[in-house]
Amino acid sequence: MKNYKHKKKARIIEETFADFKARDFFIFIMLVFIIGIIPLIVRYVKLPTNPDELQLIKSINFDEGSDDLFAYYKSGCLIAAAVLLCFFYIYRYFTSNMSFKWKTAVKNPVVIAFGIYIFTAVLSVALSQFKHTSIYGISQRYEGIFALLTYMVIFYAVFDFVKSRFRAKLVLCILLTSSFIISLIGLSQFFGRDVFAGYYTNTELAKGFPQGLLAPFVLGGTEPDSTMSYYNIVKEYGGDLAPAFKDIYATLYNPNCAGLYAAMLASLFLFTGLYWPKGKKFKYVLLSMSALLCFIMVGAKSSGGLLGFAVAIVIGLVLSIVHFLRRQANANPTSETGYASMTAKGLGFAAAIICAAVIILFVPPVRNNLETMVYKFYAYTNPENTFFLQDLRIEDQTVEIETKSGSLTIDSSRGIGDLVFYDPDGSPLTYIETAMPDRQNPVDYYKSSAFGDVLVQRILNKASIQFSGEIFLFSVDENNRITALNNRDEPVDISMEVPSIGFEGYELFASGRGYIWSRSLPLVFDNLVLGSGPDTYALAFPQNDIVGKLRYLGNPYITVDKPHNYYLQVCVNTGLVSLLALLFIFAAYVFRTIFSLIKAPDENFGLRLGLLAGICSYLVSSLATDSTVSVSPVFWAILGLGYGVEALSKKAGGL
Repeated sequence: MKNYKHKKKARIIEETFADFKARDFFIFIMLVFIIGIIPLIVRYVKLPTNPDELQLIKSINFDEGSDDLFAYYKSGCLIAAAVLLCFFYIYRYFTSNMSFKWKTAVKNPVVIAFGIYIFTAVLSVALSQFKHTSIYGISQRYEGIFALLTYMVIFYAVFDFVKSRFRAKLVLCILLTSSFIISLIGLSQFFGRDVFAGYYTNTELAKGFPQGLLAPFVLGGTEPDSTMSYYNIVKEYGGDLAPAFKDIYATLYNPNCAGLYAAMLASLFLFTGLYWPKGKKFKYVLLSMSALLCFIMVGAKSSGGLLGFAVAIVIGLVLSIVHFLRRQANANPTSETGYASMTAKGLGFAAAIICAAVIILFVPPVRNNLETMVYKFYAYTNPENTFFLQDLRIEDQTVEIETKSGSLTIDSSRGIGDLVFYDPDGSPLTYIETAMPDRQNPVDYYKSSAFGDVLVQRILNKASIQFSGEIFLFSVDENNRITALNNRDEPVDISMEVPSIGFEGYELFASGRGYIWSRSLPLVFDNLVLGSGPDTYALAFPQNDIVGKLRYLGNPYITVDKPHNYYLQVCVNTGLVSLLALLFIFAAYVFRTIFSLIKAPDENFGLRLGLLAGICSYLVSSLATDSTVSVSPVFWAILGLGYGVEALSKKAGGL
């Protein structure tokens, strides 16, 4: 036993900043910037509209442009950092004695998988009909080919940097610091004093908190547009920033991303902290941050994040039990150290559960958010259509718009100039007046017993009807037949069947994800080898399925810009082959790590288990969430750290 301890101690590689060379400091600074600072960037910018996106919505043009807060500057900074790292590695290769072992690399299946992914992604850009989007990314996402290649650079940079436990701890410190700041911003949003918001809210829990503290920096003196989709810029308030989210989104684009980020890092910090050596302050820092991030996850109301965290906890507990049993089998029968350690960890888990229960019971906002998340899970498996718009039917000269309040009927038998509208009870709507609010196109005002005010606007043979906050666009031909229009004012034959696979009867599953996935799966067969191009999912999706979007998303003109599933996103954008390559990279790490933790645990067991838990949390949560430039760089850094720590353990004889 003594010999074992001596051997174990000899494996630890001690290192400090004094041992760093200039190149080590450079990489460290770049990692601080990439995974520590960039996730914090929130800055308003107005940009010319991507030419590929003109086919999505008519109101967008080059003069009006598109707005962004969370993605453009993050993406640009990531790409710039990756370029610097590439130049650094090229310089180091030609100026040092290091030699790249090509023969070894090409025999490594993980390296081959990376090569396949990069090759298919680049080739998808070359053959894509959406070149601009494939290169630069779509509005409010900006995850084009340069961003995807940046993730690969981040992975390699972390993997190359982590040559000791000390360096792994440095990466953890970067993540701890960045996540702490993000959590503070998230707390401001949870308690109703959003530091990004420019409007005033009165919340007793947040009394005195600096509401809107960062809004001037975010806006940067620019007057924003009031038509932003994921956030509200209200000109009536002098251009103040008023994000539309009611849940925690921090600096990460939306609550789903915040939940994904919080679940991943909470899992990582929890198990790393539990196994960190006793008496070290870093242990309690890790555990405290894990608890704070759990709070952020609940505040974001992200069911996907909660699911990923739950799976990570199960994996961590199972491997912890296996580790304990293995240690006991190899330990001295008279030794009580193993039992004491396991008892301490068990008491720690129990204390954490009790604290969580107390918070849930006595802090109403937390309890309410948790109830909402539980309800979401129930709603996922028992979907119910709660949308105001329910269905749309067109028969020659008649349109029937079915709603929660009954059906609104449009009769065009007398032509576009003499349309007749009917309430659910069959009575005609009462005409009030005709006005010209824009001094160009007249608007007819009607009164409905079921829908209140109804507005009808005609332009040549096209018309729009607005009621109860909804709108429907249509045209009438020379034979007085009605045709639905999309948001580009183009005719859409709603009788044509839109290709779909699976989820029949379950389109409302997971907040409409069943519908999106059913329409996305046919796209997989169109992208078996290569995809439509990075970040082009919105351009590949059948946006003209206005009936499907009305029934299952509640808005016939909403733009489905993401599949809410990372794996479908990859498959459509860069092809099935690239997805299989990524799945191999993930699976290789997960199964190798599980096998090594069971077969040959070492002094890095807790760190390796924490990294495994964090990565598994992200991979599971990604079943219901997409890749974004806010969270993905952190994930690829953690994956690089995971591979790097596994290489350390193997080198030290731990595998």
